Amino acid sequence: VAYFEDVVGLMPVSILADGEELTLGDWVCPDYPEAGAYEGEYRFETSLPEGYALSDGGSTLTLTVALGGPEGEPVAMLAVSMTKPPQADHTIGGITVYAYELSTAAHLYWFANQINTTQQDISAVLTADITVNQNVLNASGGLNSGSFEAWTPIVTVDHNFSVKFDGQGHTISGLYLNNSNTSNVGLFGIVDSPASIYRVGVVDSYFAGNQNVGGLCGRALSDVRIESCYTTATVSGTSNVGTFCGYSNANINNCYSAGTVGDSYGKFTGNDGDVDFCYALSDTNSDGTNDSDLKYRTIDAFKSGEVTYGLTKNQATPSWRQTIGTQDFPQCTTDGDIVYRGKINDVVYYHNHS
Repeated sequence: VAYFEDVVGLMPVSILADGEELTLGDWVCPDYPEAGAYEGEYRFETSLPEGYALSDGGSTLTLTVALGGPEGEPVAMLAVSMTKPPQADHTIGGITVYAYELSTAAHLYWFANQINTTQQDISAVLTADITVNQNVLNASGGLNSGSFEAWTPIVTVDHNFSVKFDGQGHTISGLYLNNSNTSNVGLFGIVDSPASIYRVGVVDSYFAGNQNVGGLCGRALSDVRIESCYTTATVSGTSNVGTFCGYSNANINNCYSAGTVGDSYGKFTGNDGDVDFCYALSDTNSDGTNDSDLKYRTIDAFKSGEVTYGLTKNQATPSWRQTIGTQDFPQCTTDGDIVYRGKINDVVYYHNHS
């Protein structure tokens, strides 16, 4: 869906008049749908600076924006090329699935467009790290200045994601959505049963919306399985805002978040949903309020290997690794250094020695 802010972001901000650059006023379109649009024509207007006029004496400039492809097909994304990815059999959650293989931003946008418009029964795996925008967040988690390609979450209210997605340990970085009228915000919007999401990290991303805002998903419904995922996104909204998931009734296992709500650490899930063996970055080493299996830990606990050990202690084959002293956070991989727990003189410590 093309939101008002997306369209305005493509409009000119100045005009040349006899060699002089004039800054235009704000673009307005009273008829543009508040919830965004997939297709149709919309008339936008702006004004010249005071003291300037067009040759006919007026001061209003207009542009007509036409949404929709040449065949009348809705266009779900703006300014991002979409390329259909290849397909192959993959094992996801112990089941062989014929899945699309996503390795570029064009693949990711194509997949989101298919889910959001025509197909809801397709699965995907990541075969490489995908970057949509560079340097969305600064070192403190705030939004950098600049223009970023907007993201439309996978699944809208009418098209819930209900199949399988496996990141295979890869990351998706640089997602950006900033619209206070939008709810169900994240990499995924609404995830419905029997969907499952595995081993994907959402990093260097910014999500600002209304209700149900999270780094991985806005809303996860009952009987959804989310396992071995993580986020470092910055999120904000009016209600049900979580660094990992905005609102969750899902089965979330062995996941962590190291993101922020605004400029401070926040809840793992906005509604305190139940989780198993999950962690969130905080300024205190305190357990979650409603679930002893959700633990808030400081950056020192993450660096020490404590969180990585906690994520994997119930796994026969650890899906999290960390080289202590080199890596600050758990890595979603089966190839790195395993973290072990030891004790010397009743003092617990964590190490990479088998």
